[in-house]
Amino acid sequence: MYSPKLLVAALAATTLACSAAQAAPVLDQNSAPFGGSLYEALEWQQQVTAGVAGQLSGITLYGGGTNVLVRLAQGDGFYSGPYAFSQAAVLAGGGTFIDTSAANIMLTAGQHFVIDLSQGFGGNISTAASPYPGGHLFLNFGVPSDYTNCCNISLAFQTFMEVRAPDPDADPNPAAVPEPSVWAMMLMGFGALGAAMRRQRRRALTA
Repeated sequence: MYSPKLLVAALAATTLACSAAQAAPVLDQNSAPFGGSLYEALEWQQQVTAGVAGQLSGITLYGGGTNVLVRLAQGDGFYSGPYAFSQAAVLAGGGTFIDTSAANIMLTAGQHFVIDLSQGFGGNISTAASPYPGGHLFLNFGVPSDYTNCCNISLAFQTFMEVRAPDPDADPNPAAVPEPSVWAMMLMGFGALGAAMRRQRRRALTA
């Protein structure tokens, strides 16, 4: 016998699973670590170029147990604010992932943004094994200096994107719109739910 409650629960679980699969982030930029390290008590800023269009959902940074303030913003380096994202983090040698999806930073392919690290203490910040070709690393020591130009180095990092085309006219807080496959699952579930309810009503009338 069909249970309406079980059907509704199954339908909700299927919809959530489909939505989660569609929103899986992908690795966009990868500036491999283990090239060296930076003094953490200064302000460092890496310019990054987005490879695909979508929402910046996270970054991975590397360091030697460094406590640091991580800030993000769209624009070219050296960027002085305001920032769309700010969070304290501890950078580990194996990589520290930072979820940035709440900042809703939407980017187009080729657009620049910056990763800013400041107020660091307790360790170091890892540089890349080779200079990152999509942007320069800056040091702000009173006056910003281009360290990629002078010293041929870049920050070690990874960036992750939820791939979707940004719409400049879209509501910044839109309601979720299911994909066609999700609609199909929902319709099937509602149909089965309606059939089960009709059978229950018929049994009640003949009892």
